[in-house]
Amino acid sequence: MSQLRTPAAMGNDKRDRQNGEADLVREVDRLRFLLKQAGIDAEQSSLETKAGERRHVRDVAEERARTEAAHDNVDELRHRLKNTLAVVQAIANATLGLDVPREDARAAFNSRLEALARAHEILFQSNWARASLRTIIDGILAPYAGSGRNRIRAKGPEVSLGVKPALALGLAIHELGTNAAKYGALSNDEGYIEIAWTLAPRPQGPEFRLRWRERNGPPVLPPSRTGFGTLLIQRNLAAEFKGEVELEYHPNGVECTIYAPAEGLNESQAD
Repeated sequence: MSQLRTPAAMGNDKRDRQNGEADLVREVDRLRFLLKQAGIDAEQSSLETKAGERRHVRDVAEERARTEAAHDNVDELRHRLKNTLAVVQAIANATLGLDVPREDARAAFNSRLEALARAHEILFQSNWARASLRTIIDGILAPYAGSGRNRIRAKGPEVSLGVKPALALGLAIHELGTNAAKYGALSNDEGYIEIAWTLAPRPQGPEFRLRWRERNGPPVLPPSRTGFGTLLIQRNLAAEFKGEVELEYHPNGVECTIYAPAEGLNESQAD
């Protein structure tokens, strides 16, 4: 059986602990005195050490974030390049594979690449995020605008497009403009183009509508065959806007109308 400790023994233990704590306090004070004599502020040094540790943790976190952001940027650049090359390949196959003289095919191919490059440039200026609809129209149709002749009459509210619809619209506007310059309203001195767009409320959600109308051009006849430009306008544009496209050849001018839910304007990246 263990022996019971007497009150006197317990008192001795308590005094020993107190003495030990007092000795520790005196030792700490002595160390602080010595550090102070050496020009070192122990408390300040401790604070600086902790601050340094926090800075180190923060620097490591920031470096990790930069590394992850760089990795994401590389992945995004790879994705963009892959999709751009796919578009270029599609344009090449459709343009150079046609039964037309080589020089005509080469000119059409180069013209479409220039339109693609202009659309890319507009997106790069916005950090490949969104692009203004008006900026796309003005940029793509700049070669046909004419100095002070008001041949391109565009109006509508401020609308921004995601990457996919922006590229699709840029290529479609280029095809319409090229056709108008060859056969339509831009092939004479009196013709002009009206481009108007709206965002209208609908029960199922806001609807985007854009209409291209050619005026005062020569009489228009429907094409004898469906070419790459027509397919690009009717199919690709409708797919990227998740809507519908009507392309009509009226005697007094070509009309092209896009109907799409407003949410179709927001697609930010190609699959």
